[in-house]
Amino acid sequence: MTKAMKILCIYASLILINNITNAQLPIPLGVATKLPIGLPIPKLLAFGNFTYAVPQSPALNSGYNYGFGFEAGVGFGLGKSMIIGSTGLLTYKPKSSSVNNYQVVPIKVGIRRYLIAGIFVNGQIGIAKETYTNTSGNSDSNTGFLYEAGGGIKILKLIELGAAYTGYTTGSLSGISTAKSFLIKAGVALKI
Repeated sequence: MTKAMKILCIYASLILINNITNAQLPIPLGVATKLPIGLPIPKLLAFGNFTYAVPQSPALNSGYNYGFGFEAGVGFGLGKSMIIGSTGLLTYKPKSSSVNNYQVVPIKVGIRRYLIAGIFVNGQIGIAKETYTNTSGNSDSNTGFLYEAGGGIKILKLIELGAAYTGYTTGSLSGISTAKSFLIKAGVALKI
């Protein structure tokens, strides 16, 4: 590794440590904290979390105990507001072997607003790609409109805990026109 790459890696590590621990390191000469027009430097966000879903729709709740999955996303913004996008996978556990498997891949965009002390709220819209597989292996797929609203808290500038309410139109599950769930999320988020 060249000397310049080593210095760059060390400098990047110091910035990362500074962001995580909120240490007060002096700003080197030549590093801007604002753009020339007075706006703050844009922030980037990367996050990933595990999601636990509690079905809220009567028809969805009658066939499934809970859902479990993951979500990964990115964000970009100025100040306390960010445009975010995410995707993931959510698999619902059937209550009996006669109920078919149900998976959802949400693809969402929205806005996140940080309030005080790491507390945030967010709202997203997008699509839900659902797959409904019966016990003989045959599957049916559908894509429907999705919405989600929720909030959470960022702890130690790295750990994120949140809750949200989501719903999406569905065509694969007979008798269910909108699947709704309460989501509990826990994971990591890094804002640079």
